[in-house]
Amino acid sequence: MIRSQNWDHAKRTLFDAVLIGGGINGACLYHHLCRQGLKVLLVDKGDFACGSSQSSGMMIWGGLLYLRNLDLFSVNRFSRARDKMIKDHSQWVSPRLFRYLPAMRNGRNKYLVLSGLYLYWLFGRFQRKLPVTQDAFREEGLIKNNSIKGSLLYEEGCLKDSDSRFVLHWITSHHSATHIPINYCSVEGGSFSAKEKIWYLNLKDTLSGEETTAQTRMVINCAGVWTDSINQQFGIESPCKHVFSKGVYLGLKRPANHHLPMILEMGQHGDVLTYVPWGPVSMWGPTETTVKNIEQGYTANKDDVSFLLDRANACLETGVNPADIISLRCGIRPLVVGASFNKDCYPLNISRRHKI
Repeated sequence: MIRSQNWDHAKRTLFDAVLIGGGINGACLYHHLCRQGLKVLLVDKGDFACGSSQSSGMMIWGGLLYLRNLDLFSVNRFSRARDKMIKDHSQWVSPRLFRYLPAMRNGRNKYLVLSGLYLYWLFGRFQRKLPVTQDAFREEGLIKNNSIKGSLLYEEGCLKDSDSRFVLHWITSHHSATHIPINYCSVEGGSFSAKEKIWYLNLKDTLSGEETTAQTRMVINCAGVWTDSINQQFGIESPCKHVFSKGVYLGLKRPANHHLPMILEMGQHGDVLTYVPWGPVSMWGPTETTVKNIEQGYTANKDDVSFLLDRANACLETGVNPADIISLRCGIRPLVVGASFNKDCYPLNISRRHKI
């Protein structure tokens, strides 16, 4: 269906749900609602997957981070979701080995980490490969001598292509007169008729300037980092809000012997950096930097690049300088906190869980 037909159907259809936001959350929910036979309109003020959803590390994980805080409920839930996605969407997601590299100095105990990976494997109900130690490996020459204590292999899920294509798969698998995705379509306002129990949303095609009104029984805010501003636009008070963490990757030329994603300990905040092969590049990062507004989160600045170059030169055998940077990958993570939250804390200490 062409764009003009989508716009025409949006004018004439009473939808069961309108989803605001065509990132990973909106696209996934759109997919599931369409499969249930509901009439669904998905709108995004920009292109689909144009925000945070195009800047992830492309890992489909089972919540390994939450073991650190003994949040076993989240690990169990995320591990089950990861394995279900690998099983149900094997054309998009595949299992992939990751290599954890314990630091020689100021790092975690290697066998304590291995024990954690065994527990992680148990939460996966034996669906993933058993974690193993591997002291000699193909990528060993990429890491500085005497900086690591062997390696630990464990299995996660990973996107086969890219995160943007992953989002588009969810959307383009449904397209009919009652399943309508429209990008470059902003929600300018709206009202709810208590008598009819119908929302009337004012939509604007940001490419042509054309405006129309869509009717729906339900509106679902899936706008990611813009969720709070959509709530404010509609006068909705929520018990939650978002704080933002910026993540930057450097795209470096991929060495010939870089085959598996590697996780290296930083020795600060219990944090790690990843070195992930992706096509002709190896992605090095990401950063974890609190930013006060969305605009700051979509620009990699000098400090971000300097930090990643410094860590790369501390960890990687081959020196890295600014001229070696092929690309920058920058995104912003919306982290859910209480409406009264005003602490200044490291982003990794804030939960990545969803709130509905």
